[in-house]
Amino acid sequence: MKAQFRKDALAQALQKVRGAVDEQTPLPILTNVLLEAKDGKSHLTGTNLELRITVALAGSVADKGDIAVPAKTIGDMVSRLADPESSLMLTGDAQKGQVHVTAVGKQKFSANLPALSRDDFPKSAKLEGEVKLSVPAKALLSGIRRAAVAAAVEDSRRYLTGVLFDLEGSDLKLVATDSHRLAFVKIPVEGKFQKREFLVPIRAALEIIRCLPDTDSPVAVTFSERVALFSAEGITLQTQLIAEKFPNYSQVIPKEFEIDFKADVTQFTQALRLVSIFTDNQNPRVNIKLEGGGSAMKLSAVSQDRGSGDATVDVTYNGSPLELAFNAQYCMDALSQIETPEVQVRIITPKNPCVFRSPDDQSHLHVIMPMRI
Repeated sequence: MKAQFRKDALAQALQKVRGAVDEQTPLPILTNVLLEAKDGKSHLTGTNLELRITVALAGSVADKGDIAVPAKTIGDMVSRLADPESSLMLTGDAQKGQVHVTAVGKQKFSANLPALSRDDFPKSAKLEGEVKLSVPAKALLSGIRRAAVAAAVEDSRRYLTGVLFDLEGSDLKLVATDSHRLAFVKIPVEGKFQKREFLVPIRAALEIIRCLPDTDSPVAVTFSERVALFSAEGITLQTQLIAEKFPNYSQVIPKEFEIDFKADVTQFTQALRLVSIFTDNQNPRVNIKLEGGGSAMKLSAVSQDRGSGDATVDVTYNGSPLELAFNAQYCMDALSQIETPEVQVRIITPKNPCVFRSPDDQSHLHVIMPMRI
């Protein structure tokens, strides 16, 4: 293989594919990225067996070939090249177990890296029983971002560590929960589909947000029984699905409410950030007090070690006096995904799940379970 790549193109490709590389694994091949160069086209791939990311790489290919090189070594090397206009010439043979790298530009540099054969590199999974759809990238990434904040990063119940893709009719619903809160987003898609559910691991969901372009271009999505594939603008992400049943989330989302209030998102967030100084992991509670027929909401928190604090936020509320308590971080996560100036908080009782949503948007909401007062 002999190919030349610009530093910036190689750096961007490496940044994306290294999200799928497990550099701590005892399996040497999984600490490598696969470089495929042929017919003037090149691709870079990283995988940890469960997640696989492939990026098209612009460059000049003199002699075609496929070779696997250490992800950390080549990543560190590219990032430390001082000349932003430089290119890297890679010449190697997997059978000889080595690739020679030369910097082309103002900075003089060369290196020899160990190389492995592409035959040792895991192959992409075959998709069977496919369901295919196309979703605008902006809508998909926004939806995943809004849902993912409610997923558990680690939990023995694996179904809590994923984002549910619930496809039915012309709607794609994205749902995540950690059992204390739930996020729901609905995105319209082209076509009509029978109801199917696919559970994407949270790590893969976050890599989709990080890797795919946040543009108006379409993302081609393919689901099989075990694997999901997301592809857009030269980037392909393949992930194993979580083979567990997601809870019946529709039963968790309240349908009728007794009371609600509206508040400015920025003011509410700023007040939460202030009073959360007096919370910690053992006591994350923020108390909320609404005066009957009043126009102000008082937030307060108390910590044995840190002291206490309170803040006041203007609200629109015409109900009776009310006291609630929430996990401060859950509220801030929900507010961070509200894209309108106001948030509407809908309540049945202080002991029932409450809904945070934009006042005029039913396609996105967060359900948060109150804490005991």
